[in-house]
Amino acid sequence: MVEVLQVSKSGYYNWRLHIGATDPEEESLKDLIMSIYKENYGRYGYRRIRAEIRNRGLTINGKQVLRLMHELNLRAICPKRHKKTTDSKHSEPINENLLNQNFTVQRVEQVWLSDITYLKTLEGWLYLSVVMDLYSRRIPGWELSESLAKESVINAFKKAAQTYKITADKIFHSDRGVQFASDEFREELKKYGFTQSMSGRGNCYDNAPMESFFHTLKNELLLSKAIDSKYKTRIKIFEYIEFYYNKKRLHSSLNYRTPDKVFFDKLIC
Repeated sequence: MVEVLQVSKSGYYNWRLHIGATDPEEESLKDLIMSIYKENYGRYGYRRIRAEIRNRGLTINGKQVLRLMHELNLRAICPKRHKKTTDSKHSEPINENLLNQNFTVQRVEQVWLSDITYLKTLEGWLYLSVVMDLYSRRIPGWELSESLAKESVINAFKKAAQTYKITADKIFHSDRGVQFASDEFREELKKYGFTQSMSGRGNCYDNAPMESFFHTLKNELLLSKAIDSKYKTRIKIFEYIEFYYNKKRLHSSLNYRTPDKVFFDKLIC
C-alpha cells in the first residue's frame, strides 16, 4: 500500500491512526444545529439556523450550516399551498386600495393587515381571523370561530386595538370580504381613527404578508389536513401565535429578528 500510494511509512501509519477521527468543533456545531432544529420543531431551514447561531455569538457560514444539516439529514418542513376563501360578491361599498403592494412602512401601528383563513379539523371547520402590524409583522389580535360571521374579524380587531396604543394616520387593509365591508366592522375602525383599504378583486398579492403568515402557520403546524380535534387545534394556534411566532420565530423580512423584538425596539425609540 505504501509503495502504491508513494508515501512514507510514517505518513501512512499516521493516516491510519487518524482515519475516522472527527472534528470536535464541527461535532459541537452539529449538536447546536440539532438543538436549534428541535427547539423549533423542525420549522427552521439553514438560513434561520445560521441566524440563530449568530444571535448566540458564534460566526458561521451558511454553506457550512447547510452541509452539516445534510450530514444530519435535517430539512425544514416542506411548504404546502392552500386555497383562499373570500366572499367578495356582495353589495357593500368597496374601499380604494391605499397600499398598492407597497409594504414598506416607517413605524409600528402605521398599517394593519387582516384576513381570514380556514382550518380543517377532525370535527369540522374552524376559521381564523388575524390582525397583523405590517412594520413588525406582529400579531396583536386574532380570533377562532366556527363560522365566517363578521363577529370574528370584529373581535380580532378589538383585541388588537386593546393591545396597542393607537396613533394617528393609520391604515387598515384587508381583502373585499363581506365581513370587512360590513357596517359593524366599519364602525369599529372609525372608533380608532383607521382609514380602510381593500385589495383588488381576486388579487392575493395585494395582501401578501398576510397570505405569507397563513402559509407559514399551516405549514409549520401541519394543518393542511385534518389531524386534530377543534380543541387541540385551538391550543396549537394559541401556542403558535402567542408563544412562538410573536416571541421566538426569526422572521426573514425582519433581518432574522422576532416580531416582538422589532415592535418593542421601535416602540422604545
